[in-house]
Amino acid sequence: MPNAFAPMTAEQFRTMLIAQVGKPYVLGAEASPNDPNPPKFDCSELVEWAFARNGTPIGDLAAAEYDKTRALKPGESPRVGDLVFLKNNPARWNGIGHVAVITAKLSNGDYEIVEARGRRYGVVRSSLSYWKTRKYFTGVRRFDKFRLATPTETDRLFRYAWANGRAERWGGLNDSSPKRAQELAKLKPSIIGLAEFSERARNATRAELGPEWLTWPVGYCAVIWSNKSWLHGGHDEIGFGTDYHGAVRVPLRSLRNNDHTMDVISVHVRPTDSYPGQTDAYILKRKREQIERTLTELLRPEKPTIVGGDFNTTHAADIFTKHGLVLAVNHTIDQIWVTPDIGIRKGTVYDPGNVSDHKWLMLQGTLRADTT
Repeated sequence: MPNAFAPMTAEQFRTMLIAQVGKPYVLGAEASPNDPNPPKFDCSELVEWAFARNGTPIGDLAAAEYDKTRALKPGESPRVGDLVFLKNNPARWNGIGHVAVITAKLSNGDYEIVEARGRRYGVVRSSLSYWKTRKYFTGVRRFDKFRLATPTETDRLFRYAWANGRAERWGGLNDSSPKRAQELAKLKPSIIGLAEFSERARNATRAELGPEWLTWPVGYCAVIWSNKSWLHGGHDEIGFGTDYHGAVRVPLRSLRNNDHTMDVISVHVRPTDSYPGQTDAYILKRKREQIERTLTELLRPEKPTIVGGDFNTTHAADIFTKHGLVLAVNHTIDQIWVTPDIGIRKGTVYDPGNVSDHKWLMLQGTLRADTT
């Protein structure tokens, strides 16, 4: 597993906390740092858990966390990992009753905050500008032992693309056309997840991209990667009852650093028209079952993972979040989800023109070293 007790990058720290948004607030909740996906938090436990996962433990209880921090000095700006407090509990020796953590600087100059706000709200995203309006706000404070890693210290940058190629049998280009590969090459990925790529289309794509590209398919779905960047470790697959749809997982190890490993999962859920005569409720249930099955059978605990897919529904986010995944890039039914130990540097939607009737997705991410 990735070393959860070594400093993360700011991106990975934020991704980890954003993955907790929506979980319930339970006063007195306990979350082990060994658990990457706790079911509940209170305000100080969220901070304690996140800091411990980052290798910079601070302990529990908002009042005690306050005493371990200091106010920012003149000229110091807020940064990821700084804390904010409310002095709203006269029962505590210092009056502190609530805490939250800064997770990003926003493009408008504000700062994003994640907090376990209370029973009514659960874990939510807020902002420093909002916190400054709250009664009993104490200002921004810093835990000097808190450290974040830089990409050059522990991470490897990578580019992953997800592409539905609209196979010829469904009205797309001739499957031997090189145009799909020519569009993919513009994204400069080293890993690609595919849907609606027949064997002929995959072969044409690999012929155009170069002989170093390898693939593991299931039906018309596949993971392909450059063996100039990655070594693979076999594969596992699931079928969804047709010759065209399914899910496949490929473990990859970076050739630049043997300590960087991750799983890549490609998924193509059966579309509505493969269930003729069935009700909408029945079809949605079958689609959700295929997504749940994929994550239950292929997602490995504590292994950094990318899940790219044509999920053929927009009603499955709850399944992904239940399994601890974070949405990285989204365009209706095509999505990329990642585990929190993969940093989301940038996610973009790409229009491949007449190559497909879908938009394609690109994730620029960072991968932490596996030091265990």
